[in-house]
Amino acid sequence: MTEARAASQGGLGRLAQRTVEDTYLAHFAVLEFELHQLGWFSFEQLCRTICREIWQQPVEAYSRGPDGGRDGAFYGPWEDGSSRVPSILQCKHTSNESAHLSLSDVADDVEKAKNHASAGRCDFYVLMTNSRLTGTSAEAIENAFRLAGVKQVRILGYEAICELLTEHKALRALVPRLYGLGDLTEILDDRAYEQAEAILAMMHDQLARLVPVEAHRTAHRALREHRFALLLGEAGSGKSSIAASLALGAMDQYGARPIKIASIEDLQDRWNPREPDQFFWLDDGFGATQYESTTSNAWNQTTNLLAAALRGGARFIVTSRDYVYAAARSDLKLSAFPLLDEASVVIQVQSFTREEREQILYNHMRLGRQEPSLLGAIPIAHLEDVARDARFLPELARRLGDPLFTRGVEFRNQQSLLGFIRRPTQFLLEVLNNLDAASRAALGLVHLRGGRLPSPYVEAPGDADFLSRVGVTLANAIAALPSLDGSLLRLVSVGQDRWWQFHHPSFTDAYQLWLSGHPELLAEFVASAQLEELVRTVTCGDVGLEGALVVPGSMYGAVAERLTRSKPADGWHSISEWKKLAFPFLARRCDEIALRTMVDAMPDLVEMVFDVGYQVTAFFNERHLAATLLRLELATEDDRRGLVATLTEYAADGLDGSFLANEDWMSFFRPSELHELDRRVLAEIDALDDRIAEDVRNSEGDLSYAEESLTGYESRYPDRPEVAAARQRLEHHANPEVDESAAEWRDEDEQAPPSQPPSRERSIFDDLAS
Repeated sequence: MTEARAASQGGLGRLAQRTVEDTYLAHFAVLEFELHQLGWFSFEQLCRTICREIWQQPVEAYSRGPDGGRDGAFYGPWEDGSSRVPSILQCKHTSNESAHLSLSDVADDVEKAKNHASAGRCDFYVLMTNSRLTGTSAEAIENAFRLAGVKQVRILGYEAICELLTEHKALRALVPRLYGLGDLTEILDDRAYEQAEAILAMMHDQLARLVPVEAHRTAHRALREHRFALLLGEAGSGKSSIAASLALGAMDQYGARPIKIASIEDLQDRWNPREPDQFFWLDDGFGATQYESTTSNAWNQTTNLLAAALRGGARFIVTSRDYVYAAARSDLKLSAFPLLDEASVVIQVQSFTREEREQILYNHMRLGRQEPSLLGAIPIAHLEDVARDARFLPELARRLGDPLFTRGVEFRNQQSLLGFIRRPTQFLLEVLNNLDAASRAALGLVHLRGGRLPSPYVEAPGDADFLSRVGVTLANAIAALPSLDGSLLRLVSVGQDRWWQFHHPSFTDAYQLWLSGHPELLAEFVASAQLEELVRTVTCGDVGLEGALVVPGSMYGAVAERLTRSKPADGWHSISEWKKLAFPFLARRCDEIALRTMVDAMPDLVEMVFDVGYQVTAFFNERHLAATLLRLELATEDDRRGLVATLTEYAADGLDGSFLANEDWMSFFRPSELHELDRRVLAEIDALDDRIAEDVRNSEGDLSYAEESLTGYESRYPDRPEVAAARQRLEHHANPEVDESAAEWRDEDEQAPPSQPPSRERSIFDDLAS
């Protein structure tokens, strides 16, 4: 029995029966992992995980101050299991891949162990290292610790740790970075490796940098217990990297077959009821950068099939940007598939602890492309500040580790480093501006193909015109593609297919912003930009917005076509989301000629503008547009009267009086209509107090809507006792008795400066440049 096998089968006691040399007598091929790439902090975490998961020993970890010669403590059993003894775990990590551990390397540890042994804190000493270890060195080190008073000593070197990782699949799944630091062709059989090829092609580097954050552990549990997990987070938070590691872990641990699908509709063709171990991975399950209403329809139509697949043994991992999923929820039939509404499987990704943030940054800097001399010159305190910043994201850490993105960053300057994290779009635009024309053209070709350019290249309509406008030959653009691999682009190979795609979805957004600043490419931008980027970047005519890209009159029709094409045909929520994008643009960024063009292109636009709901004052874009359409005689008197009737109904029923205090809304009323408004409201004003009470009950603590509505009634009817009574009721609910001591504590806490991390002697970044 090897040392690792003895440990896994009987705890540390039976581990004592074997010697380190037994490691070399294993009867199976031992895999090799690049443990020198882990860094000291991750290596210690790996060692403690081995103790907990393989030997079932709960290890007490210490903070990153002086450890007194112990990286963990526990109570291990004697060989017969009859007693438990104080034990110490010590980890020694090196960044030198070929280093060998010798007695001189542990001289200080021997002295510290002597003190612990004399104090009764160390009968059993376990030393783990990623250094290579010969039998002669192991014997000398073991004898030194015994002479220091330690009763039992066991040493696990690089070979022994790799043997444990080879034998225990569950251990690899708990430390997913190992999938990126080992040879997966040996971890997985040929069939599984072919299935994993797409994952490796896209995610291998990310897996090597992955930190198993709480979201990863929660998703791992969700897949085990529910077979379904939905990862939510903002762009760059690491959702896809976590999904990739879970897919490989399921393949490694359960023998699952991973299948990456483009939409939930693909489940119909890809699920095989006779193959129970399928693992489905769907990125951007409800839309890539914005909510797509067609996705919710697809989910609603697939719920029965999805439930059947789960019952049959399939597993699902789905990712989505958080705001996209929030927009989709109202259109999803959650009752038909309640897992989408269950906290245990709907997992937020971007909440990282301080140590997780630092480890993420360390991994990306250490495994990135920056020169070691530069890494060694960065003040550790600056890196810790970057990791603490509220806008820190894993994708930004990746860019910080790549010289292509950091040409304008002064690494020794704290504000310059923080600026990189706080203004990522600005830095991406600078990168694009600094690229040569051929590289920018290569990015443009990928963008024209919807983010997926076939390799080898096959010409498509529009390519020649685009290259002609940027003044680059096709040969030069294609030749530039490999130079962008791993930074701005990624070459993906799946089976017989290969294609170039943007390394991260946010690069699509950045490219379109860069494109918007180049008038000669404006037509291509108007035709292909995401709607939210288009409407916040351009103006139709010069309407006085500084820094906006002005679209000439000759292109108004093209902008109108984009708005028309993006407008949903039905679905209240989808249309509402479209209005949120289109109406501010129409109200603030279009001159009169452009507005006439838009009305001609969308005959139902006027009707949509004059359709306002409760919380009237929130419809300020509709108000502005309605006034403009009436002034330009693009709307009729009937449209105005319909709006006035709606507002009167809201105020008379006590549902919404907010507009009563707003001169712009009141300007839609004629004198006779104001008289009718007052008559209707005063006839029902006795019910105002009850209406406010109902608003309070339904407010869930947010009284802003009731407050704004009541302010409107007070503005128009200041002397009415019914209004005063409603105010008194609202004040009672808005100002409950407050514990003064608690309030004082909160105020003091809010005024205090941001808390600083506790002083410590060792930082995660200590060995960054080694």
